[in-house]
Amino acid sequence: MGRRKPSTAPKKAVDSEVFDVCFVWPYFGRTGGVETWHKALLPRLELSSVIATQRPSGLDVNSIYSRNVQGNYATRQAIAQSKVVVAAAIERIDLFLPKDNRPRVIYVDHGDGSIPYFEKLFHQNRQVADTFICVHEAVAERYRAYHHDVRVIANGIDPMRVAKRRTPTELKYVAWVHRKAPEKRPELAYAIAEQLPDGWQMVMTCDGEDSAKVRHVGVVANPRHLYSVASVFLSTSNSDGFGLSCAEAMLSGVPVVASPIGICADPDLAIQVDVNAPVADWVEAIENAHKHDTAKAKAIVESRFGVDAFVSKWREVICEPNNRSDREQ
Repeated sequence: MGRRKPSTAPKKAVDSEVFDVCFVWPYFGRTGGVETWHKALLPRLELSSVIATQRPSGLDVNSIYSRNVQGNYATRQAIAQSKVVVAAAIERIDLFLPKDNRPRVIYVDHGDGSIPYFEKLFHQNRQVADTFICVHEAVAERYRAYHHDVRVIANGIDPMRVAKRRTPTELKYVAWVHRKAPEKRPELAYAIAEQLPDGWQMVMTCDGEDSAKVRHVGVVANPRHLYSVASVFLSTSNSDGFGLSCAEAMLSGVPVVASPIGICADPDLAIQVDVNAPVADWVEAIENAHKHDTAKAKAIVESRFGVDAFVSKWREVICEPNNRSDREQ
Protein backbone atom coordinates (compact mmCIF):
# COMPACT_ATOMS: atom_id res chain seq x y z
CA MET A 1 0.00 0.00 0.00
CA GLY A 2 1.41 3.41 -0.99
CA ARG A 3 1.96 6.28 1.41
CA ARG A 4 -1.05 8.47 2.04
CA LYS A 5 -0.76 11.89 0.45
CA PRO A 6 -0.97 14.80 2.85
CA SER A 7 -4.27 16.64 2.83
CA THR A 8 -4.42 19.85 0.85
CA ALA A 9 -7.48 21.06 2.76
CA PRO A 10 -6.86 24.31 4.65
CA LYS A 11 -6.24 23.95 8.36
CA LYS A 12 -8.87 25.48 10.61
CA ALA A 13 -8.33 26.21 14.29
CA VAL A 14 -11.37 28.32 15.07
CA ASP A 15 -14.14 29.75 12.94
CA SER A 16 -14.22 33.34 11.74
CA GLU A 17 -15.44 34.75 15.05
CA VAL A 18 -13.51 37.76 16.29
CA PHE A 19 -12.60 37.50 19.97
CA ASP A 20 -12.14 40.39 22.37
CA VAL A 21 -9.14 38.69 23.91
CA CYS A 22 -6.94 35.64 23.40
CA PHE A 23 -5.13 34.24 26.43
CA VAL A 24 -1.91 32.43 25.52
CA TRP A 25 -0.74 30.17 28.34
CA PRO A 26 1.55 27.19 27.59
CA TYR A 27 -0.08 25.28 30.42
CA PHE A 28 -2.11 26.04 33.49
CA GLY A 29 -3.64 23.82 36.10
CA ARG A 30 -4.61 23.57 39.71
CA THR A 31 -1.78 25.63 41.15
CA GLY A 32 -3.23 28.26 43.45
CA GLY A 33 -3.11 31.70 41.88
CA VAL A 34 -3.07 30.41 38.30
CA GLU A 35 -6.32 28.50 38.76
CA THR A 36 -8.02 31.40 40.49
CA TRP A 37 -6.72 33.88 37.91
CA HIS A 38 -8.38 31.97 35.09
CA LYS A 39 -11.31 30.15 36.63
CA ALA A 40 -12.75 32.61 39.12
CA LEU A 41 -11.70 36.07 38.04
CA LEU A 42 -11.35 36.36 34.28
CA PRO A 43 -14.89 35.20 33.44
CA ARG A 44 -16.11 38.27 35.30
CA LEU A 45 -14.60 40.43 32.56
CA GLU A 46 -17.60 39.46 30.40
CA LEU A 47 -15.56 39.47 27.19
CA SER A 48 -15.53 36.95 24.37
CA SER A 49 -12.34 34.99 24.83
CA VAL A 50 -10.25 32.10 23.57
CA ILE A 51 -7.54 30.26 25.47
CA ALA A 52 -4.56 28.79 23.63
CA THR A 53 -2.43 26.18 25.40
CA GLN A 54 0.37 23.86 24.35
CA ARG A 55 -0.91 20.83 26.26
CA PRO A 56 -4.11 19.82 28.04
CA SER A 57 -5.13 21.86 31.04
CA GLY A 58 -6.03 20.65 34.50
CA LEU A 59 -9.09 22.90 34.38
CA ASP A 60 -12.39 22.72 32.56
CA VAL A 61 -11.55 25.55 30.18
CA ASN A 62 -14.83 25.13 28.31
CA SER A 63 -16.61 26.61 31.31
CA ILE A 64 -14.25 29.61 31.36
CA TYR A 65 -13.69 30.68 27.77
CA SER A 66 -15.80 30.99 24.64
CA ARG A 67 -13.33 28.65 22.89
CA ASN A 68 -10.12 26.78 23.65
CA VAL A 69 -7.47 25.56 21.24
CA GLN A 70 -4.17 23.69 21.47
CA GLY A 71 -1.02 23.64 19.39
CA ASN A 72 1.09 26.20 17.56
CA TYR A 73 -1.02 26.54 14.41
CA ALA A 74 -4.25 26.89 16.36
CA THR A 75 -2.59 29.46 18.61
CA ARG A 76 -1.56 31.58 15.61
CA GLN A 77 -5.08 31.40 14.19
CA ALA A 78 -6.69 32.35 17.49
CA ILE A 79 -4.34 35.30 17.90
CA ALA A 80 -5.05 36.49 14.37
CA GLN A 81 -8.77 36.53 15.18
CA SER A 82 -8.42 38.46 18.45
CA LYS A 83 -8.28 42.15 19.25
CA VAL A 84 -5.99 41.69 22.27
CA VAL A 85 -3.50 39.02 23.31
CA VAL A 86 -2.74 38.36 26.98
CA ALA A 87 0.29 36.08 27.28
CA ALA A 88 2.40 34.59 30.05
CA ALA A 89 5.34 32.18 30.26
CA ILE A 90 5.93 32.38 26.50
CA GLU A 91 9.54 32.71 25.38
CA ARG A 92 8.81 34.24 21.95
CA ILE A 93 5.27 35.54 21.56
CA ASP A 94 6.40 37.27 18.32
CA LEU A 95 6.58 33.84 16.64
CA PHE A 96 2.79 33.56 16.97
CA LEU A 97 1.83 37.07 15.87
CA PRO A 98 0.52 37.90 12.38
CA LYS A 99 2.59 40.24 10.20
CA ASP A 100 -0.34 42.50 9.46
CA ASN A 101 -3.14 43.82 11.69
CA ARG A 102 -1.27 42.75 14.77
CA PRO A 103 -3.40 42.75 17.95
CA ARG A 104 -2.35 44.51 21.12
CA VAL A 105 -0.04 42.36 23.21
CA ILE A 106 -0.24 42.38 27.01
CA TYR A 107 2.40 40.26 28.72
CA VAL A 108 1.88 39.11 32.32
CA ASP A 109 4.70 38.48 34.80
CA HIS A 110 3.43 36.75 37.95
CA GLY A 111 6.91 36.53 39.51
CA ASP A 112 8.29 38.22 42.59
CA GLY A 113 11.69 38.96 41.09
CA SER A 114 13.44 35.95 42.60
CA ILE A 115 13.38 33.73 39.48
CA PRO A 116 15.83 34.84 36.72
CA TYR A 117 13.85 32.96 34.07
CA PHE A 118 10.95 35.40 34.34
CA GLU A 119 13.27 38.34 33.66
CA LYS A 120 14.66 36.44 30.67
CA LEU A 121 11.10 36.16 29.32
CA PHE A 122 10.62 39.89 29.80
CA HIS A 123 13.65 40.74 27.67
CA GLN A 124 12.65 38.21 25.01
CA ASN A 125 9.22 39.82 24.67
CA ARG A 126 9.73 43.50 25.44
CA GLN A 127 10.12 44.50 21.79
CA VAL A 128 6.68 43.23 20.81
CA ALA A 129 4.63 43.66 23.99
CA ASP A 130 2.59 46.85 24.17
CA THR A 131 2.05 46.55 27.91
CA PHE A 132 3.59 44.54 30.72
CA ILE A 133 1.53 43.67 33.79
CA CYS A 134 3.35 42.72 36.98
CA VAL A 135 1.97 41.73 40.36
CA HIS A 136 4.87 43.34 42.26
CA GLU A 137 5.86 46.99 42.18
CA ALA A 138 9.55 46.13 42.70
CA VAL A 139 9.54 43.97 39.56
CA ALA A 140 7.67 46.63 37.59
CA GLU A 141 10.14 49.31 38.65
CA ARG A 142 13.06 47.26 37.33
CA TYR A 143 11.30 46.61 34.02
CA ARG A 144 10.43 50.28 33.49
CA ALA A 145 14.08 50.96 32.66
CA TYR A 146 13.54 48.95 29.46
CA HIS A 147 9.88 49.42 28.53
CA HIS A 148 7.57 52.42 28.23
CA ASP A 149 4.40 50.81 29.65
CA VAL A 150 4.81 48.59 32.72
CA ARG A 151 1.93 48.48 35.20
CA VAL A 152 1.03 46.70 38.41
CA ILE A 153 -2.24 44.82 38.86
CA ALA A 154 -2.25 42.67 41.97
CA ASN A 155 -3.93 39.29 41.71
CA GLY A 156 -7.51 39.27 42.90
CA ILE A 157 -9.14 36.91 45.36
CA ASP A 158 -12.17 34.76 44.63
CA PRO A 159 -14.77 35.43 47.36
CA MET A 160 -15.95 31.82 47.07
CA ARG A 161 -12.61 30.71 48.55
CA VAL A 162 -13.00 32.85 51.68
CA ALA A 163 -14.50 31.53 54.92
CA LYS A 164 -17.61 33.45 55.93
CA ARG A 165 -17.48 32.48 59.60
CA ARG A 166 -15.11 30.89 62.10
CA THR A 167 -15.87 27.50 63.68
CA PRO A 168 -14.57 26.84 67.22
CA THR A 169 -12.57 23.60 67.57
CA GLU A 170 -11.16 21.60 70.48
CA LEU A 171 -7.69 21.43 68.92
CA LYS A 172 -5.81 24.47 67.68
CA TYR A 173 -5.14 23.94 63.99
CA VAL A 174 -2.30 25.41 61.95
CA ALA A 175 -3.31 25.41 58.28
CA TRP A 176 -0.58 24.86 55.68
CA VAL A 177 -2.32 25.29 52.33
CA HIS A 178 0.30 24.77 49.64
CA ARG A 179 1.42 22.27 47.07
CA LYS A 180 4.48 20.17 47.90
CA ALA A 181 7.03 22.21 45.98
CA PRO A 182 10.63 23.06 46.97
CA GLU A 183 9.96 26.80 47.32
CA LYS A 184 7.09 26.03 49.74
CA ARG A 185 9.56 24.24 52.05
CA PRO A 186 7.31 21.47 53.38
CA GLU A 187 10.28 20.02 55.30
CA LEU A 188 10.36 23.21 57.40
CA ALA A 189 6.62 22.91 58.02
CA TYR A 190 7.11 19.34 59.30
CA ALA A 191 9.90 20.49 61.63
CA ILE A 192 7.70 23.27 62.99
CA ALA A 193 4.79 20.88 63.50
CA GLU A 194 6.86 18.54 65.62
CA GLN A 195 7.67 21.37 68.02
CA LEU A 196 4.14 22.69 68.40
CA PRO A 197 2.81 22.68 71.98
CA ASP A 198 0.26 20.13 73.18
CA GLY A 199 -3.20 20.81 71.84
CA TRP A 200 -1.93 22.01 68.45
CA GLN A 201 -1.99 20.15 65.13
CA MET A 202 -0.90 21.10 61.61
CA VAL A 203 -3.24 20.34 58.69
CA MET A 204 -1.45 20.13 55.33
CA THR A 205 -3.04 20.08 51.88
CA CYS A 206 -0.73 17.45 50.46
CA ASP A 207 -0.17 13.72 50.78
CA GLY A 208 2.04 12.17 53.43
CA GLU A 209 2.16 10.06 56.55
CA ASP A 210 0.10 11.39 59.45
CA SER A 211 1.47 11.78 62.94
CA ALA A 212 0.25 13.12 66.27
CA LYS A 213 1.18 16.63 65.12
CA VAL A 214 0.44 16.45 61.38
CA ARG A 215 -2.67 15.53 59.42
CA HIS A 216 -2.63 15.36 55.63
CA VAL A 217 -5.83 16.05 53.71
CA GLY A 218 -4.46 15.85 50.16
CA VAL A 219 -5.05 18.42 47.45
CA VAL A 220 -8.09 20.57 48.30
CA ALA A 221 -10.03 22.27 45.51
CA ASN A 222 -11.42 24.95 47.82
CA PRO A 223 -9.68 25.45 51.20
CA ARG A 224 -12.20 27.80 52.80
CA HIS A 225 -13.39 25.12 55.25
CA LEU A 226 -9.79 24.91 56.51
CA TYR A 227 -9.69 28.67 57.03
CA SER A 228 -12.91 28.43 59.04
CA VAL A 229 -11.32 26.15 61.66
CA ALA A 230 -7.69 27.34 61.59
CA SER A 231 -6.23 29.17 64.56
CA VAL A 232 -3.20 30.17 62.49
CA PHE A 233 -2.27 30.05 58.82
CA LEU A 234 1.37 29.14 58.14
CA SER A 235 3.36 29.87 55.01
CA THR A 236 6.92 28.56 54.92
CA SER A 237 7.57 29.71 51.35
CA ASN A 238 10.86 31.39 50.50
CA SER A 239 9.58 32.68 47.13
CA ASP A 240 6.09 33.80 46.19
CA GLY A 241 4.79 36.02 43.41
CA PHE A 242 1.75 37.00 45.44
CA GLY A 243 0.64 34.51 48.09
CA LEU A 244 -2.95 33.69 47.19
CA SER A 245 -3.62 31.30 50.06
CA CYS A 246 -2.16 33.82 52.52
CA ALA A 247 -4.52 36.49 51.20
CA GLU A 248 -7.49 34.12 51.39
CA ALA A 249 -6.64 33.35 55.02
CA MET A 250 -6.38 37.05 55.83
CA LEU A 251 -9.79 37.71 54.29
CA SER A 252 -11.11 34.81 56.37
CA GLY A 253 -9.89 36.50 59.56
CA VAL A 254 -7.06 34.02 60.24
CA PRO A 255 -3.72 35.35 61.52
CA VAL A 256 -0.92 34.57 59.06
CA VAL A 257 2.63 33.62 60.03
CA ALA A 258 5.05 33.93 57.10
CA SER A 259 8.33 35.31 55.83
CA PRO A 260 8.17 38.89 54.50
CA ILE A 261 7.67 37.98 50.82
CA GLY A 262 4.79 38.55 48.43
CA ILE A 263 1.71 39.91 50.14
CA CYS A 264 3.27 39.12 53.53
CA ALA A 265 5.94 41.79 53.04
CA ASP A 266 3.47 44.20 54.66
CA PRO A 267 3.81 43.91 58.48
CA ASP A 268 0.17 44.95 58.89
CA LEU A 269 -0.90 41.80 57.08
CA ALA A 270 1.26 39.04 58.58
CA ILE A 271 3.32 38.04 61.58
CA GLN A 272 6.71 38.05 59.92
CA VAL A 273 9.49 35.52 60.50
CA ASP A 274 12.85 35.80 58.78
CA VAL A 275 13.15 33.36 55.91
CA ASN A 276 16.25 31.80 57.50
CA ALA A 277 14.96 31.85 61.08
CA PRO A 278 15.27 28.70 63.24
CA VAL A 279 12.26 26.50 63.91
CA ALA A 280 11.87 27.88 67.42
CA ASP A 281 11.17 31.37 66.04
CA TRP A 282 8.38 30.02 63.84
CA VAL A 283 6.79 28.17 66.75
CA GLU A 284 6.94 31.28 68.93
CA ALA A 285 5.26 33.35 66.21
CA ILE A 286 2.49 30.76 65.90
CA GLU A 287 1.86 30.76 69.65
CA ASN A 288 1.60 34.59 69.67
CA ALA A 289 -0.38 34.93 66.45
CA HIS A 290 -3.62 35.58 68.34
CA LYS A 291 -2.27 39.05 69.17
CA HIS A 292 -2.29 40.07 65.51
CA ASP A 293 -4.90 42.60 64.36
CA THR A 294 -6.75 40.34 61.91
CA ALA A 295 -9.58 42.85 61.40
CA LYS A 296 -7.12 45.43 60.12
CA ALA A 297 -5.43 42.90 57.86
CA LYS A 298 -8.77 41.82 56.44
CA ALA A 299 -9.82 45.39 55.64
CA ILE A 300 -6.51 46.16 53.89
CA VAL A 301 -6.62 43.00 51.78
CA GLU A 302 -10.21 43.61 50.74
CA SER A 303 -9.43 47.15 49.57
CA ARG A 304 -6.29 46.18 47.66
CA PHE A 305 -7.06 42.75 46.29
CA GLY A 306 -10.83 42.36 46.24
CA VAL A 307 -12.34 40.85 43.11
CA ASP A 308 -14.08 44.08 42.07
CA ALA A 309 -10.82 46.04 41.98
CA PHE A 310 -9.09 43.25 40.05
CA VAL A 311 -11.79 42.98 37.39
CA SER A 312 -12.07 46.74 36.97
CA LYS A 313 -8.32 47.18 36.38
CA TRP A 314 -8.07 44.29 33.93
CA ARG A 315 -11.13 45.36 31.96
CA GLU A 316 -9.65 48.84 31.65
CA VAL A 317 -6.30 47.62 30.30
CA ILE A 318 -7.83 45.09 27.89
CA CYS A 319 -10.35 47.56 26.47
CA GLU A 320 -7.83 50.30 25.73
CA PRO A 321 -7.55 51.26 22.03
CA ASN A 322 -4.79 49.71 19.95
CA ASN A 323 -2.23 52.43 19.24
CA ARG A 324 0.53 50.09 18.11
CA SER A 325 0.64 51.57 14.58
CA ASP A 326 1.67 54.90 16.08
CA ARG A 327 4.88 53.36 17.43
CA GLU A 328 5.83 50.91 14.69
CA GLN A 329 8.50 51.98 12.26
